[in-house]
Formats: sequence, structure tokens, C-alpha cells
Amino acid sequence: MLEPGCGVILLKFLAVSSPESQMHNRALKRRHKSERRWIALALICGVIGVAIYLFYAGNTDKWPETECTVTGDRVVRDPFVVLSHRVIVMYKGEFQLKYTVAGRNYYVWAPAGVSDPDQGFVKSAVHYVPDHCNFRIRYNPDNPSVAFAIPKERPR
Repeated sequence: MLEPGCGVILLKFLAVSSPESQMHNRALKRRHKSERRWIALALICGVIGVAIYLFYAGNTDKWPETECTVTGDRVVRDPFVVLSHRVIVMYKGEFQLKYTVAGRNYYVWAPAGVSDPDQGFVKSAVHYVPDHCNFRIRYNPDNPSVAFAIPKERPR
């Protein structure tokens, strides 16, 4: 049996929380709710920003195209190829392409389609014909030095 004063102490001990801790809990809930709103707002802004970039700046399909001439070639190291437990250093050939926009010449590198571990083989396989270019150049009309090469389709 419990003594007469023991029940009051037990009830105070079992009380859910004091008024101070209830106020503290409400303040924490408000802060967490506010933080979640800011995170949600930041995510929404990020998604909208990426969508705008992809729609306008990232869309290169509407960039103008021009013809080019091959002015040189080079052999560069390709990223490593890992086979089983071996790492193979690869080399690839590239063409230097010249294109002209508004009377000014620009240059871009394009893949020659040759890749091999033997650097000498790649160098001997990369041939260019100065009067014929198998690429089209797509360039940024606002900054023509930003461009990339697109292979022309070959006749079948």
C-alpha cells in the first residue's frame, strides 16, 4: 500500500510534460516546419532553374550550322580502359576543323574515329583531306567560339 504523500509524487513523475517543455516542443515544431518550407522552396527553385537552362541554354538544336574544312590532326590519350585486372592506355585520333562565322575563323576538335593502344598506329591511320570535311559545325550564335562537330551522314 502507498503512503498518503506518495501518490502526489507519483502523479508528478508520470506527468507527460511541464508547461516549459511544452512551449519548447512547440517552438521546435515551428522551427522544423519553417526549415522544411525553406528546403521545399529551394528544391522547387532548383528544378525550375534546371528546366529553364535545359529549355533555353542547353538546347543546341536551334543553333545555326556551317560547313568546315579539315586543317590538321592529332593523337591524344583516351581515358584508361580497364580489362579484368589490367589497365590499357588508349590513344584516339582527332581532326582540327576550321569554320567561319561573320568573316572570322574558329577552330574545334572532332573525333577521327580511330582508337587503339598503339599510338603509332593511330597516327598513321588518321588521314585528312583539306578540301573535304565529313562534319557540320553547330555553333552558338551569341558566342561562335562555342561549337561542336556533328558527323555528316554518309551515303549508303
